Parts: sequence; C-alpha cells; structure tokens
Amino acid sequence: MPLHLSVDELAGMPLFIGVPKEKLAKLLDIITYESHGPDVKLILDGDFGDCVFILLEGDVEITKMMTLLPDSPNTNPEKSLIKLNGSYKPFIGELSLFDEESKRTATVKTLSSVRVAVIKRKDFLGMAESDFEVGFRIMLNISKTLAKRLGKANVDILKLTTAFSLALTKR
Repeated sequence: MPLHLSVDELAGMPLFIGVPKEKLAKLLDIITYESHGPDVKLILDGDFGDCVFILLEGDVEITKMMTLLPDSPNTNPEKSLIKLNGSYKPFIGELSLFDEESKRTATVKTLSSVRVAVIKRKDFLGMAESDFEVGFRIMLNISKTLAKRLGKANVDILKLTTAFSLALTKR
C-alpha cells in the first residue's frame, strides 16, 4: 500500500460509503498516518480521545474490562470482543468525533505491525461544517455502524442476564 491513500482507496472504505468521489479529495487533506509495532495500545478504555482511526494494515484486538472489581489473582477482567484486520479498513474510536467529554469505551491493542489513518475531531468537524453532504454521509455511515454494534450489545446483554438468572435460580 502506498504511503498515502488515494481518492479511489477512500471510496472503498466503510466510513466513506456514499461520499461523492469528487468530494473525497477534501478528506485527504485532513487525514494523517501513523505506524505502530505489535503490542501497542492505540486506544485505552477510559481515556479521552480526539480522533478516529481507520485500520489500513495489520491486526488489532478490541478488549473491554468486564468487571468493576479490583484485579483478582486468578481472573483476567479483560474480555476480547473482536479482532479486526486492516484488509476490511474498519474504523475505530468514532465516538470521540462527537464529544470531547466522551471517554473511550474499549481498549484497542495492536497484534502485529499496523498502519492507521487518523482523522482528528477538530478537522472532521471543520470539514463537515464546510461541506454538509460529506459530513452527513460520514455521520450516516458511523450511525449505521453504531446501530449494528448496539443491536449486538443488546443480544449480548440478554444472554448475560439470562445466564445470570439461571445461575441464581440453581442455588
């Protein structure tokens, strides 16, 4: 993959579906790039964030603390939620684009060497205000992804509460 993305590459990414090709060039001006080795925490659960990452190359794992209790010597309180591969160009950390008071909701750790595209909140909001169509399309794509994730989280909560209920009734 070349050092910088092209308009054609952006057009094929989930975050930019529906953005007219002639307007994608504006996005190239606000994207920066980072490379990281394996075992680097790109995002730390509970930290404040100011950017969204697009995974271009490599693999990451998203984990979440599953307890509020202090670490127990016999348990790992972090649960792996999903592993992502750069071939799909997934975006992560998108909630930080909307609210500077919002904390990161999971940890993202590199499993291999990775390359990411980065869009900062201030740059995204400036671009979205100057071109409503581009801003709308990107926010629509983020909203669709968040809706899918919320649906999955609801199913997961139902499974957990069912298991908890069953465990309590067997006492």
